[in-house]
Amino acid sequence: MGGKRIFTTAKRREFSKIMCSIAFVLLALLGGWMIWKYYALMKLAIETESSVTPDASLPIAGITAIITPIISYLMYQARLKNSRNKYGISENGVPYTMPDQDGGE
Repeated sequence: MGGKRIFTTAKRREFSKIMCSIAFVLLALLGGWMIWKYYALMKLAIETESSVTPDASLPIAGITAIITPIISYLMYQARLKNSRNKYGISENGVPYTMPDQDGGE
């Protein structure tokens, strides 16, 4: 039997991806609840013919809570890519092979 490895190592997930996924799920649930609560309160106000309606900032805050982790993750990844390009490091942390400064190979 040759020296071939049958099993491959699993790709490690970045800590930032895990944290952003957790934040997205939690804030998406919170945002969805806020939007649902606004419509439930509006329905109640219409059914009771109340002159007081729920504040319209509730669904806006819900949408903001859903979008915020997405935008922050995209900004983080853009900055990380810029940093990797600046220092010549691949995604796995391995430096790119750079040609010699004197032009030789």
